[in-house]
Amino acid sequence: MKITALEEYGLRCMLSLARNWPEKSVTMPELSTMEGLSIPYIGKLMIILKQARLVKAIRGRNGGYKLSDPPDKIHLDTVLKALGEPIYTSKHCDRYVGESKVCVHVSDCNVRHMWLSFNDFISSILHNLTLADLLNGNYKMAMLTGKSLRMENSSSTKDTVIESAERQRDISGK
Repeated sequence: MKITALEEYGLRCMLSLARNWPEKSVTMPELSTMEGLSIPYIGKLMIILKQARLVKAIRGRNGGYKLSDPPDKIHLDTVLKALGEPIYTSKHCDRYVGESKVCVHVSDCNVRHMWLSFNDFISSILHNLTLADLLNGNYKMAMLTGKSLRMENSSSTKDTVIESAERQRDISGK
C-alpha cells in the first residue's frame, strides 16, 4: 500500500483550508508557502479538488480557495477518492497475471479476498473520519469507535475548527 504525493499533499491542502474556514479564503501563493509546494502543483491540486466539488474558488480582492462544505461534513474517503484510487480495484488482478493472460488463481483466489477485506476496513475508517476530526485530534477515537466525533461542548463547528487551529499554532509556535 502506498499513499501518493497527490493524496498526501491534497489532504494537507484541505486541512489548511479547513483551518481557515469559514472566514478566510486562501490563495495559491499562501497554500504554496504553508505547504512548501510549488504554485503550479497547488494549482493542479486545486483543479482536482474543485472538480470533485470539495473546494470552491472565490474571485475578487479577497479571493482564493475555500472548502465547499464545513470541515465536519467532508470525509477523508471522499478527499482521497478524488485524489487517487482505492487500495483495491477490480483491475488489481489484471496487473498480476504473471506470464499468463489471466491470473492462474482467478477462480480460487484467497489473496483477492484479503485485499477486498483490507480495502473495506480502511475505507470504513476513512469514511468515519472528517477534516474536523483531524484538526481536533479526534482521529484515534474515531478509528477505534467507527464513528466521527464532534466536540459536544463547542457551540458550533466553526468554534471547534477555530479552537483546533489555535492549538495547532500554539504547538508549532507560529
